[in-house]
Amino acid sequence: MLFHELTAINVVLAYSTAILEMLFGTSSQGFNARDGTYLIGLINFLSSSLSIVTMTYAGRRPLLLAGHTGICLTYVLMAVFTLKEINYGVLFMMCLFLLIYQNTSGPVAWAYAAETCCDVSLGISILVLYSTVLCLTLVTQPLMNSALQQYGVFFLFSFFNFCAIFFVYFNIPETKGLPDDEKKRLFYPGSKWGRKLQPGEQQLPLTPDVNARRPSPEALGDTATSSFKEV
Repeated sequence: MLFHELTAINVVLAYSTAILEMLFGTSSQGFNARDGTYLIGLINFLSSSLSIVTMTYAGRRPLLLAGHTGICLTYVLMAVFTLKEINYGVLFMMCLFLLIYQNTSGPVAWAYAAETCCDVSLGISILVLYSTVLCLTLVTQPLMNSALQQYGVFFLFSFFNFCAIFFVYFNIPETKGLPDDEKKRLFYPGSKWGRKLQPGEQQLPLTPDVNARRPSPEALGDTATSSFKEV
């Protein structure tokens, strides 16, 4: 969830008007920051609608890898267009970012956390997510007003997503097509993707012993017969 929020989706949505005001101004004539904000909202809505298709047919791991790669490149181009003062290029990259995010990391991170986490770890994931949102909300505007400026912040977010590519590649297995119980066991201690076992720990079974919990037909028959007699 940390890298999910370091895509800076909330920064783009929250500061889009401020960013576009620096690019297009607030004049009522011609294309202005308000028009750009409307366009970003429309693209965000259409992109999230398309995610129904991508989440249905594509795997979680490929979507995350492609998503962070695409987001990394869009932030680089955003920074370059800002330096070159190509205002419509920056706006186009912001819209492209939303298209990529809403079809990759946006829905996948939530679905993946729900598929693989138990109650406690899911709660920790949500805590990390909103802690990151709080930090970004507090530091983004000061960073944009500092020596970094807008283009420096874009390069910074590009670096975060570059790191996310390697994190996903080495630490995130595919879950699409797996049974629900197997998804929950992917990160068991001692499993391929889980942590190493501590001294004295035993590895939990990777597959549940269904027969151990299921009563035998004879037991069911005896129970049913006794219940019938009591009636």
